[in-house]
Amino acid sequence: MTGSTHIEGNSLVTAVYTRDSGPSVTNTAVVKQRIEEAQPTPETPMAIRFKGITLTPGGFFEAAGIYRTHNENGDVTSTFGNIPFSGTANSHLSEFRGTARQTRISMLAEGKIHDWRASGYYEFDFLGAAPTANEVQSNSFNPRQRQLWGQIAFNDGLSVLAGQSWLLLTTNRKGLAPLQEMIPSPSIPNTPSVTTGLDNGVHA
Repeated sequence: MTGSTHIEGNSLVTAVYTRDSGPSVTNTAVVKQRIEEAQPTPETPMAIRFKGITLTPGGFFEAAGIYRTHNENGDVTSTFGNIPFSGTANSHLSEFRGTARQTRISMLAEGKIHDWRASGYYEFDFLGAAPTANEVQSNSFNPRQRQLWGQIAFNDGLSVLAGQSWLLLTTNRKGLAPLQEMIPSPSIPNTPSVTTGLDNGVHA
C-alpha cells in the first residue's frame, strides 16, 4: 500500500493506493467529502418554504434627498406643471427635502398545482397621495399598489396571468414572462432602462 499527496486548487488531496487496485475508493470518498465540507456554503435568496409553497420577500428601503434651485413644492418626482415662472415668489426660493416614499416591499409566492407551476406577486411603494397626506406633521403618505397578479404556467409553455401587471408594450428580457421587464427609472428622466426581477435583486 502506497500513498500520494497532491494539490487540487486550494485543497490538499491525499489518495491511498493498494497493490491490486488503483486509489482506494473509500479513502478517496472520505477526502472528497471533507473537501466539500470545507467549502463555503453558497448564498441563496432568502425564502420561506411551507407545505410546498415558497415565499420570497423582496424590496428595498430608500432615503432620498432632493434639491431644486426653484421651488416646485414637489416630492421625489418633479411636477412639471408647478415649475415657477420667472418673477414669481417660488422662482426665488430653493427647495430641499428628504423622502422615503420610493421604499418598496414585495412578496413572491410559488408552488405547484398538479403539474402546473403557480405563482403570485404583490408589490407596493409609498407614492400614493391621500387628500390628507403631507410632510408637515405625520408624513402620512399611503401605500400605492404597483403590481398584484397570479399566474399559472403549464407544461406545454402556455401561461395565464391575471391581475395588475406591466403593459404588453413593456420591453421584456424574455418573452412576456413577468418579473423580466426593462423599465426606465420613474424619478430620473431620460435614464436608461433598469432590469426588474427577483433573480438579480434589482427592481424598478
